Amino acid sequence: MVGGEGKRLKPFTSILPKPLIPIGGRTMIDIILDNFNSQGFSKFDIIINYKSNIIKSYLEEFKRIYKINFHKEKKPLGTIGGLKLLQNKLTENFFISNSDVIFNLDFNDVFKYHKESKSIMTLVVAAKEYVFPYGNCVINSEGELKDIIEKPSYDFLINTGLYIMNKKILKYIPKNKKLNMDNLVKKLIKEKIKVCIFPIHDDAWSDVGQWDEYKKTLGKLSL
Repeated sequence: MVGGEGKRLKPFTSILPKPLIPIGGRTMIDIILDNFNSQGFSKFDIIINYKSNIIKSYLEEFKRIYKINFHKEKKPLGTIGGLKLLQNKLTENFFISNSDVIFNLDFNDVFKYHKESKSIMTLVVAAKEYVFPYGNCVINSEGELKDIIEKPSYDFLINTGLYIMNKKILKYIPKNKKLNMDNLVKKLIKEKIKVCIFPIHDDAWSDVGQWDEYKKTLGKLSL
């Protein structure tokens, strides 16, 4: 999914589309595609919109050992609405990836888990601990202080932007209408459609679509 404007990486993305932002001498999208291809994946469908001509020209400029098909949105369709453009072109199960996430994991393990779970969608999630940098004051219903917890920590499961879906999911995606991924997941849950998660360590992925993580990833690559 490479149709977004990359607002978190402005002002660079005002000129260059997010998938072509360089990381260690390569573009984001090259790293993602090569990572999948190195594990046996050879067919990619790229959904484009923002600065689509630049992305398409770049990917077509160099000879590649894997196949790329492009699907252009006529209007912005959100973070998952563009998948409807692939109606009747999908395999039974397939990966969906954002264009700003990089992983260090075995995709085939994730794929196997998804197939065995028989779910319509599997979200790859990361276990993340957040330490609140202040003292948390606990009060009762009368407003009296009952306790103070210094710098409490909380555990979360973070959506990484990598998914495996079954093609049956297309029936829940309207044609030519904007739909974001969170709304699709909520719709599936509401209708009691099976959705699973595949947890990974927080250090097994990088969200390079925001500056702090982008800089951290650059630092890792330079070591």
